[in-house]
Order: sequence, then C-alpha cells, then structure tokens
Amino acid sequence: MDSQLHILLLEDNPDDVALVERHMQRSGINYLLHHVKRREDFIRALQTLRYDVILCDFSLPGLNGLDALETAGQLANGTPCLIVTGSINEETAVECMKAGASDYVLKNQIDRLPQAILGTLQRHKSELEREKAVEAVRESEKRFRILADSAPTLIWMAGSVGEFIYFNQPWLDYTGKTLESQLGDGWLSCIHPDEAQASMKQYLEAFHAQKPFDLEYRLRRKDGVYRWFLNRGQPRVVGDNKLVGYIGSCIDITERKEAEQRLSDSLSEKEVLLQEVHHRVKNNMQVISSLFNLAASQQTNPVLAAMLRENQNRVQSMALVHEKFYRKANLARVDFQDYLHDLVTHLFRSYGAHGRVQCILQTEPMRLTVDSAIPCGLIANELLSNALKHAFPNGQKGTVTVQLQQDPNGVCHLSISDDGTGLPSEFDTKRGNTLGLQLVRTLTDQLGGQIEVLRKPSTKFSLTFPPAAEKNNHIV
Repeated sequence: MDSQLHILLLEDNPDDVALVERHMQRSGINYLLHHVKRREDFIRALQTLRYDVILCDFSLPGLNGLDALETAGQLANGTPCLIVTGSINEETAVECMKAGASDYVLKNQIDRLPQAILGTLQRHKSELEREKAVEAVRESEKRFRILADSAPTLIWMAGSVGEFIYFNQPWLDYTGKTLESQLGDGWLSCIHPDEAQASMKQYLEAFHAQKPFDLEYRLRRKDGVYRWFLNRGQPRVVGDNKLVGYIGSCIDITERKEAEQRLSDSLSEKEVLLQEVHHRVKNNMQVISSLFNLAASQQTNPVLAAMLRENQNRVQSMALVHEKFYRKANLARVDFQDYLHDLVTHLFRSYGAHGRVQCILQTEPMRLTVDSAIPCGLIANELLSNALKHAFPNGQKGTVTVQLQQDPNGVCHLSISDDGTGLPSEFDTKRGNTLGLQLVRTLTDQLGGQIEVLRKPSTKFSLTFPPAAEKNNHIV
C-alpha cells in the first residue's frame, strides 16, 4: 500500500509489541504504530485519532478482547479490529467475530499478521464500497419515489418476470386502492372489464418481445367513474441488454377520446346528410328523366322525340352517378367500372340494341370523384348513344367495345369503339357543331384531358385525362 497505515495496538507485553513491530517491518508495509497498554489510554487514543486498523490482545489486566471490541465499536465504529492472542478456542473465536472482530491471529503464527491486516483492510474496503453502492441505490430509489409521487401522471413499474411491483401515490390516490392490492396483476381490477384482458395480453406480448407499448383503456376512479388513459411502457435493461422489467406512465386522455367520438359522430352525420343529398339529387333527376320520357311519348315529330330521349339519357347518366354515391359507403369516390356496366345496360335497353349489337367491356377498377365521374359519364353516354344510333343502320349487327384503364401514373383512359359503318367523310371531329360533339368538347375541357378520334379500321374515340391535369385540352 502506498499510503501510510495508522495502526492502534492494545498490548501490555513489550515482547509481543516488539514481535508485531518486527513482522510489520519485514512486510514492507508503510505503517505508523501507536501502542497503548491500558484501558484509559486505549479510550483516549480512539477519541483523539482515527485509525485504519486496531490490533487487540485478547487477555489484558482489567480488559479482555471482548470489552476492547465493544469499546472500539462505540468510539471507532467502522474501523476493522483484529484480535492478537496467544491462544483462543473455537467458541471464543465465534464470540469475538460476533462482537465485531474482523479476524484473529495467534501469536505463534504472528508471521501472518501483515497479510491478515491487508486482507482485513481489503474486505473492509469492499464492504464499504458495497454499503456505499447499496446506500446509493437506496438514495436513488428514494429520489425516484419522491419524484414519482409528486408527478402529475400515474407511474408504475414491473419486475423481471412481468409482475407489477410499484405504483406511485397518484395512482393509489386516483384508484383509492392500497399498494398491496395493486401489485402483481391486482391493477387489472381497476381496468374496465371490456379492456382488461386485451390490455394484459398486449402488455405480455410487448414484455416478451422487450418492446415499448401503448395501451388505451378505461381506468376506474375511486368514485366509480371510468376515464380513458393512455398507458405508455418502456423496457428497463441493464448490462448486456438484460431485461430487468418495465416502467410506464399513464395520462388521462378522456377529453381527447370524447373529442374523437364527437368528430366521428359529426362525420357520420355528414355522411348521412351527403347520402341524403345524393339520394334527393338522383330522385329529382329521375323526375326530370320521367318528364323527358313523357314528353317524348307524346311527341308526334320523331326528330323532336329522339332529341327528348337523348336528353333523357343524359339526365339518366348523371342520376346514375348520384345513385352510385348514395349506395356506396365511400362518399368521396365512385367505382367508375361498375358505373360503366350499368350505363351500358341502360343505353342498350333504351335503344333496343340487345341481341343486335354486342358489347365488349374491357374495364378495370377505377375510382373517380363526383367532379370527374359526372363529366366522364356524360361523355361515355354521348359516345355510346352515337354508336348505337348511327353505327348500325337498318338493323345491322355489330360490336361496340368499351375500354377503361388507369396507367401507373394515375392517368385515366376511356375508349369507345365500334365496327359499324364509320363516320361520314364530311364529318369534322374538330369543328362539328352538333350538340353531342359540343358537349363532349366542353366536358373534356372540364376534365382537363383530351380526346382523340380514329376512323380506321373502326371508329374509336379515346379520352385521356389525368386526375390533376391543367385545362389546356382539345379534340385531335
């Protein structure tokens, strides 16, 4: 040892003192020996200085080793003491160790004294470090409990096998329960029955996976009222990622849950209202469609009757969009593939084309907003109506093909073609002033797309429109 050891020796025999001195000098230990031989000198020395180690003869006039150990324990508590004696039996040795002796050395084995001193000091140092560490842990736990008990949130801790070992005072104040009743899985008694088992299952799954978790459940207050809490847990690990338990906190989220419920109820009400709007718009359009049909049936001029039925189909195509929105849970977009199938069925029935004209549908799912579905539906209505009216005159048979697809960039493609007589040579697709063509051009511009017309080998109208395109569009 580099530092000097201060040793107090209680011994009345000068020869034994010399013997101790000789062996200590041989050991090479840097020490300073203070020798006393009477009780009062021993007491005075302990009151005056602090020593690193105390050596006591077991048998002294008026003072034995047990008395010396008791005195040292009172005046120099914590200082290691060794008994140095000529002889000692097992029973006495046990008594000395119980009285506080760190070790004992027989005088006929005095050569082991230096090593006994060093061993005693090392053990004493280790014990002090252990006690210091234990005290540090106690102090840390004390600070933690003070902080946890003064925190505005509910705090808990679980042990290495998942059992709950601690709840802070706010938890106990909130639930009105004792700490003992909440330990283990006792806390589940305060969780709403609808969430208790699911919460425990989710906690155990996170525990075995050693992952953080969030739980939401209703916790019963001491007055019997349940309030929503968010329980957020984190694993506690030490050393080489060894799990020693979990720690978590719970915050009251009742207001948030109530706000979410109000929002959900409000959205549900708005969805119902929007469905009702679509329903009423559809019904009104059905009335308009019926009026066109009635007017057409009373018209003696076939040209005017045909115009009225065309307008009836246009209204019907718009009404069909609103009907689709009304009948679907998703009020933001409509399945346009499903819409096209119904539109084809309606127009084939309206023009009596079943059995004479075959329709090939090559479509794939596509969901459009109402702003896109209505103009696109009207365009499909115009193009299909024109094909059924003009492509197969005099009962001629043929095929109409409807294609619908969306490319990876989200651009929508709708094409309607037929293998009928074809467009007249004088028909100008860019400048034609028929009502149907004007309507197609206007609706294409509204969609922000473009439409292309091919005359050979069959007549084909191809509409392309991106969901968010700029409106610089035209017929080519």
